[in-house]
Amino acid sequence: MNNMVEAATNSRQSAIRWLREVLAAIVDNAVLPQRIKQKAASLIRRLPDWYLSRWAAALNIDFMKGYRDYSDLAGKAGSDEGKDFIQRYLDENNVAVMMESLKKLVKELVRLNNEGRLPCDAETIERQVCALALNACTKEGKQFARSAEDILGEPAEPGRLLEEYRLALERADREKTDRLDGVLNGHPYGKWASDRLEEVKRWLGIDEPIVHIKRGPRTPLWESFWHEFFTGGVNGTNNS
Repeated sequence: MNNMVEAATNSRQSAIRWLREVLAAIVDNAVLPQRIKQKAASLIRRLPDWYLSRWAAALNIDFMKGYRDYSDLAGKAGSDEGKDFIQRYLDENNVAVMMESLKKLVKELVRLNNEGRLPCDAETIERQVCALALNACTKEGKQFARSAEDILGEPAEPGRLLEEYRLALERADREKTDRLDGVLNGHPYGKWASDRLEEVKRWLGIDEPIVHIKRGPRTPLWESFWHEFFTGGVNGTNNS
């Protein structure tokens, strides 16, 4: 039984390594500004396994099957066909434009926050920025983007929805941010975006601690631990 569990664990770890290599290869072969590629590659290297696994689940990516069926996918990303596919995906989802808009938006948010001019609380803006930036990731997100265009105004150019949001914040347009929040609260995509925020906060260590309480029989060792914990140890010794 232990051997089966160990084999399953090793297989999963190999599949996550495969996923990391595929993502790195996609970034490496994408036609994007070099500074963006460097930051993306650094992020992929630093992301913990559990984070990659959660994102794969959120995007319905079966990385275990991908690892079994397409073990050489990372290598194919550098082929002409692979590069063409990557570029078409980036163009269709306006990735480069979205990244530039997000950079400008973050800079503006810092300025408005320092000046005390944000039209609503930070948590609301966090979720709205996340929802707008990731709308291309899911079908529900694209539905939300259409609603956001109705509220913020249809962008003059594709992929400029974050620009419209930045202008709304600059103008302290509380009506628009309230309407956006109302859409997110009543839409499945709102929960999806909130979950992604919680994951990144957990990774960065800025979320509230999660405590899991397990019920079971109390043992003498358990009683001894709590006695030491609350009394600070005995005879002047340190707890360890």
